[in-house]
Amino acid sequence: MRGDELIALGAWRRPEITQVGRLPMTNASIPARDVGTARAGGRVGNPWYRSLNGTWRFRLVDRPEKAPARFMAPNLRDEDWAEIVVPGLWTMQGYDRPIYTNVDMPFRGMPPEVPAENPTGLYRRTFSVPRAWAKRRVVLHVGATDSVLHVWVNGQAVGISKDSRLEAAFDVTDFVTTGANSIALMVV
Repeated sequence: MRGDELIALGAWRRPEITQVGRLPMTNASIPARDVGTARAGGRVGNPWYRSLNGTWRFRLVDRPEKAPARFMAPNLRDEDWAEIVVPGLWTMQGYDRPIYTNVDMPFRGMPPEVPAENPTGLYRRTFSVPRAWAKRRVVLHVGATDSVLHVWVNGQAVGISKDSRLEAAFDVTDFVTTGANSIALMVV
């Protein structure tokens, strides 16, 4: 599925789509001794694990449809994008406003309808896959996002996850190459 087709699904508007390409949820795959190090963006003792925590390129648009058509393309020039720390909330890093809710929906209208204005964060970064990982399964693990997550690796659509604040994992073996790779996330 191409990136524009993934967005065209409009998953943020369709309650019947809870995931596309996401692996079944499991317990954490990072040994407990490495979790703190991984959260800090450091290297853990496991040679088969790489943290993507740290600084990412970031752009906030007021709705998913306003995302640049090819924002997930590996060769996109994103030097003018802001930088943001991951893991972290964009609302706590100077973008948009925090939404606190425990019972009411954070917008007017009847679910599953969502407002036209639906803040959407676009995240990009590069990462390296070691040669030693050739012929091994490579899984991208996203600790949690709020609402809808779309994932692209090297410009190719990987999947969607819609379980807010729960982990999402995607098998990206067929999408990565040894050496430099790019990842793009859209969080609606």
